[in-house]
This record gives sequence, structure tokens and C-alpha cells, in this order.
Amino acid sequence: MELNTRIVVMVLASLPLLTLLTAILFMKSRQNSKGWRWAILRGGVVWGAYAVLSTEALSLVEAIHTWSIVLVWSFPIFLFSLWILRGFSLGKLIHRPSFKIEPDWVQVALISCVALIFILTLIVALRAPPQTWDSLNYRLSRVAHWVQNRSLKHYVTGIEVQNSMPPGAELLLLPFFVLSKGDHLANLIQWTAMVGSVFGVSWIAAQLGEHDRAISLLQQAVTDGFYNNWWEYVVNYDEAVRKLPPPDATFKKARVARYPR
Repeated sequence: MELNTRIVVMVLASLPLLTLLTAILFMKSRQNSKGWRWAILRGGVVWGAYAVLSTEALSLVEAIHTWSIVLVWSFPIFLFSLWILRGFSLGKLIHRPSFKIEPDWVQVALISCVALIFILTLIVALRAPPQTWDSLNYRLSRVAHWVQNRSLKHYVTGIEVQNSMPPGAELLLLPFFVLSKGDHLANLIQWTAMVGSVFGVSWIAAQLGEHDRAISLLQQAVTDGFYNNWWEYVVNYDEAVRKLPPPDATFKKARVARYPR
């Protein structure tokens, strides 16, 4: 692929990411008093919903191809940018992210390790092709079939799971696959989900007061599988908080209280 063509392809492939960025800025501009983590989570939800609905709409008229996807992903960038610029004209400025880190070497070391993991895994995601068995067995295959058929309709295949598995991740992957002319950015879906999960867990801790009990419960939740459905707290925060144990409860007692069986 020639250099100029490659540049054009990568610019087009960045449209879904630019949509995500403008969605986050849009959420922040609407409620500037909310934190950036709130804006990132809400923007991610809006971005995912738009990806599914727009792809389903294109599928109805068998219009899944490069320029229709370019148009579909340029439209929200235009709308969100207009809203943000309108806010600027009215004097509604977006506060820059601020990081308040206590002078604690342990905390600094932990945050540095998380940042290093983000960077290293991003490099691997961008450089290495998808190699997991499910990607090779049905995930990338179904996306390639959809692009070929210009539709999400079921198709004849010897691997029926390609038609029966829930298509959420592949619907998010589809625009990247089409615009980048291959699977070059396929791993970004999982990498973005990982980063979003970290922001989600930290947002829950912030809502619980950022004290030792919240941090302790959430840290054990990640390793033990308890409370790891952080989206419950985003969707129905009040109900989720009511299920939390009292402050003096140990993690073991908390788990028994939530799952008494």
C-alpha cells in the first residue's frame, strides 16, 4: 500500500475514535460539574449504542461499505462539535482533567504500573494481529462475511456459532475493519474495554467516598469476581449501593451478605 493511500486509510479509520472523543467532550460540556470519569463512561455508552443502531440501519438497506460508514461516523462528529462550539460561544468552558495524587510512593507506584500496562498492551494491540481461537473461529469471520454481503443477515456457514453468538463486539469492530481495510485495529476493541473498565471501577470508588473500605472491596472484587460487574453501579447506582455491606463488614462477610447461598 502506497504511503498516501495508507495515510488516507488511517485517517478514515480514526473516525470512530474521533466520534468517541467528541461524545466524551459533549457529555462533559453538558454537565461540566461532573467528573471526567463520568463523562468517559457516559460517552462510551452513547458511542456503543450509536455503533449498533447505525450498523443495523445500514444493514437494512444492504449499505455496509466504506463511504456509507464514513458518512455515518462523520455525522455525530459534526453534531457534537457544533454543540461544543455553541457552548464555547456561550462561555461554557470545559474544565481540563486534574489529577490529585497524594504524596504516597505506593500510590504513585501503582498508578505508574497501571499506566505502563496501558502503554504496553496498546503497543501489542496495534502491532500484533488477532490470534485468539474465538477471533479466528468466528469473530473476524463473521465481520468479513458482513462486509462481503453488505448486511448483517445470517449466511450459510459450517460454523453455526458465527450466526448464533451475540454480535456486540463485532458490531463495534465492523467500522474499524471496513475503514482500515483489514484487522489492523481489531484489538483496539478489547483494549478500549479494558481501559473503560478501569475508569468504571475507579468511578465507583469515587462515588463510595474514596476511602479505604471502598478501595479494599473493589480491589478484592477484581481478583475474586465479586462486584466486578461495575456497569451495575453506572446503570442503577442507588440500588447497587443499598446492597453494600456496613462499613465494619469484612470482605468475606460482605460476600456472604450479597450471596447468602
